[in-house]
Amino acid sequence: MLLLNRPSWQLAIFSGLLVGISYLPINLHFLIFFGFVPIIHAWIKNDKKDNFRSGYIFGITYNLISNYWIGTNSGANFFVVILSLIFAVLYLSVFWGLGGIIYAKVKSKSNMYQIFPFLIVSIEWIRSFGPLGFPWGNLALTQVDYLLLLQLIDITGTYSLSFVVITINLIFYKSYLNKSFLYKNIKK
Repeated sequence: MLLLNRPSWQLAIFSGLLVGISYLPINLHFLIFFGFVPIIHAWIKNDKKDNFRSGYIFGITYNLISNYWIGTNSGANFFVVILSLIFAVLYLSVFWGLGGIIYAKVKSKSNMYQIFPFLIVSIEWIRSFGPLGFPWGNLALTQVDYLLLLQLIDITGTYSLSFVVITINLIFYKSYLNKSFLYKNIKK
């Protein structure tokens, strides 16, 4: 429990680092399967104001790492490139902050874990609409090396893979909190 006893902003940065580096070109795709554990813990223990703050910090860290290519792939003036990267990161981070607020408002003892995958998939889906839509940050993109998981996309779409990724994170989180969680639930 030592890791999760940190302040929420530290959990948000750590989670953002793990999720961010799970994208290409670094081949650490497996980190996505437990990268959300710190932010899940922060959102479960905090209220909506703290969840917005930690969600926004998570979003800045994650989007800055995973979307650095906006600044390196354009061929435009350096000043324009950096500004576009900064504004894209700040804009995309709002979705994670709002996700934190929504989670704080709808969580209860009975649905604390079940709503998390639906919330994250909804954030990805809503973020893809409109002139500022940005589907390039979907969690499914982290799974390019796992062909078995990619087959799921052919049948159910990218959001189902995001759902699976977040569900696996929840399993790791519950296992971290309750050491016998996996043993009890697999044994059944």
